[in-house]
Amino acid sequence: KRISMALTVASDVEAPMTGEDGQPTAGSVHGIGFDTEFKFYKNDSLDMKAYVDVSGLFYTGGSSAGGALGVLVRANIESTSTHVLRGRLEFRMSEPSFIPSYFDTTYRLGRLMAPSDAEIVTEPQTKLDLLNGLQQDPSRWGFYTELTYHLFRRFSVMASYEDSGTFGDA
Repeated sequence: KRISMALTVASDVEAPMTGEDGQPTAGSVHGIGFDTEFKFYKNDSLDMKAYVDVSGLFYTGGSSAGGALGVLVRANIESTSTHVLRGRLEFRMSEPSFIPSYFDTTYRLGRLMAPSDAEIVTEPQTKLDLLNGLQQDPSRWGFYTELTYHLFRRFSVMASYEDSGTFGDA
């Protein structure tokens, strides 16, 4: 099995947002993504695959898309216990209001109050309001890399780094 494909769909049909009158109301957010990967090398201790991911968000107030192209390497190091090293390098591009992993494991918490980089949050905004507010920003590009180490399914440690810029910076 050298080629894998997946389709992912997620929706929130009662996403909290602020209406035009400034009052709380509900909108909707729908995410759809398509992934495909090609395993170009595999043996007992190493496998390497290239992948592409294209995703879109369709929401009350607009829509946006993003994509990623990457390489994933996994190495099993056998000794008295099994050590697994996993590395990823990914190039990303997206429209202004696209947020990768919008529907993540913290979505139920963040949908009411979106995470913010601001030092002082005077007026929290919903995650859907954040999407609508990003529409005026420029499109983005960047890269993501991570390295994960697993020791016999008992201990794991992961480090990652992400950097991005706008197309005006390129």
